[in-house]
Amino acid sequence: MAAGAQPPAVLEQLFVAVLGNSGSGKTKLLESLLHKCGAEADGLGGATASLTSPAGGRAYALAERPGDAEGLRRLAAGSFYGDADAALFVASAAPGELEAGLGAEGRTREAAVLARAMGCERAVVAVTKMDAGESAYSESRYRVAKESISLVLRAAGFMEEVSFVPVSAAAGVNLAEGLAPEMPWYVGPTLLQALDALPSPERPTNAPLRVTVREAYHLEGVGAVAVGRVEQGCLRLGAQLQFSPGNASGKVRTIEVDGATVREAGPRDEVTFVPEGVEVAALRRGMVAAEAGQPMVEGESFLAH
Repeated sequence: MAAGAQPPAVLEQLFVAVLGNSGSGKTKLLESLLHKCGAEADGLGGATASLTSPAGGRAYALAERPGDAEGLRRLAAGSFYGDADAALFVASAAPGELEAGLGAEGRTREAAVLARAMGCERAVVAVTKMDAGESAYSESRYRVAKESISLVLRAAGFMEEVSFVPVSAAAGVNLAEGLAPEMPWYVGPTLLQALDALPSPERPTNAPLRVTVREAYHLEGVGAVAVGRVEQGCLRLGAQLQFSPGNASGKVRTIEVDGATVREAGPRDEVTFVPEGVEVAALRRGMVAAEAGQPMVEGESFLAH
C-alpha cells in the first residue's frame, strides 16, 4: 500500500452454512463455484471457503457441514448454525440420490430442522448433478427435486422465499454467470446471483463496541497483538479501548481482517489488532475490549432466559 494511502473498508460479510446429505456433492459444488470465480478451490473438504462476489460489495464465508448422522449430532451440540446468516442446501438430482437424502436413512430433513432451530432463516437450494443419468438436464426431474425439498423446508420452518437453482458442478453450469444452454427451460438466477440476492443481514453495528479476545502475543518491533472477534459495534483505528476484567487500556494502532489491513471491522469479523500502550502480560483469553467511554459492566451473577 502506498505511503499515506487509506486501507480499504471491509466488504459486507455473509456467513453461509453449506448443507446436504452425504454424497450430494457439496465439496465438488464449492470447488467448482470457487473455480468459476477465480478463487482458490483445492483441498476444501469440510473447511470454510472465502469468496468475493464479482458483483462487488459482498464477501462470503461458505462453510461445508457434514451430512452424516454423527456429524449432524456434533453440529447440534455446537453453535455454527447460530452464526450462519443463510443456508445453502445441496440436493442431488441424480437417480436414487434425491430419494436417498429424503428417505429414512437420509439427513436432508434433519439438517433443515437443525438449521432453522438455530436461527437460520434464509436459504438457497442448489439442485446439483443435473447432468447425471438418463434424466440429464430434465425439467421434470428438477421439478420433482424442487417440490420435494420445498416441502421439507416449509416443514422445518423456512417461511421466507427460497431460490432453487439447477446446477451441474461437474460441467460447471449455472454457477456464476451465464445460464446453461442444456436447460433452456430454466430462466432464473445462477447460484451466485441467488446468493447475491439474499437480503443483507442486520448487524448490531450501532451497539457499544465489544470485542472478545481469543489470544494475545508479543510481536518484536510492534508490541502486544490481540486476536479476537467483534461481537457488536465497530472497531476503528484510533479508538481508545479498555479491556475487562482489569484496567488495561490502549489506542488501536492497526486492524487486520483476513490478513488485510482495514480502517474498521464490524460484527462477526475475526480481527487481529494492535492496542498501543498495552503490555501483552495484561491481556488474557476471555477478556472483552470496549471503547473507553462505554466500558463493560462487571457483575457477580446473571439471569438466563
